[in-house]
Amino acid sequence: MTSSSYANALREKITDDTTHPMDYYEPQFYLPEDYGTSHLSVVSEDGSAVAATSTINNYLGSKVISRSTGIILNNEMDDFSSPYITNSFGVPPSPSNFIRPGKRPMSSMCPAILFDKNNNIRMVVGGSGGTKITTAVSQVILNALFFNFDVDKAVEERRIHNQLSPNVTVVESAFDKEVVDGLTKKNHETEYLSPTTIGAVVQAVVRHENRLYAKSDSRKWAEAAGSALLLGQSSPRASLLKTFCMEDTTLLLSFDPPPPLLHHRLPTPSIPRPTPPPGLDPKGGRRT
Repeated sequence: MTSSSYANALREKITDDTTHPMDYYEPQFYLPEDYGTSHLSVVSEDGSAVAATSTINNYLGSKVISRSTGIILNNEMDDFSSPYITNSFGVPPSPSNFIRPGKRPMSSMCPAILFDKNNNIRMVVGGSGGTKITTAVSQVILNALFFNFDVDKAVEERRIHNQLSPNVTVVESAFDKEVVDGLTKKNHETEYLSPTTIGAVVQAVVRHENRLYAKSDSRKWAEAAGSALLLGQSSPRASLLKTFCMEDTTLLLSFDPPPPLLHHRLPTPSIPRPTPPPGLDPKGGRRT
């Protein structure tokens, strides 16, 4: 995939005036949706960085819980293709993704660590959202490093997605209408993402000179506790230990000692206990 010949072959298929039917692009992959994914971006004081995406695939994975550990088991086997079986999203099976000994199923996950020409961390980024992960992460990288958006705008900017099958270009609400109209003129079938659908969720840490800027995507109601952090200062008050940017949680910043304005933890939400159905004991078992 990283060879020049492969890149040149893809480049030759790009046309500026129109899109093409799916077969023109010779698809050879199958990427099912997933719903149990989370991404974590970490940058430490010494410049070490981690971008980690984990998943149990669908909601509640395989819907089986281990009796000994309490861990929900994943259903990653569903990411493979099987002959003659088209998934619920209309994606046909792909021979390159059939189950074979020692194989790993295809995935859209793309945790990334980007370096500048001096080999310093420039950006740590990744996301969740099934097949929308790849396009969302790519657009955030473009926004931050090529269009010079601040990390807040880079992550929050409305996005566009096309996964070839189904061959529909999906845009988020409030996306640039001129771009959508231009795509329509080039024969793209376009539609807006449903207001009840979140799409992809991206977590990013970007470095500008001696500062780290972090953003946790508000598409899943995340919030950053602090937005800009100094690196390399001798003062222990400004000493950054770790920067975490994680889906579904507040951005966690650890200082020594904690400065009063940047060290902040949101209150833990109270989750009401479900009322057991009639005849069922709350501790388990059925009343007699």
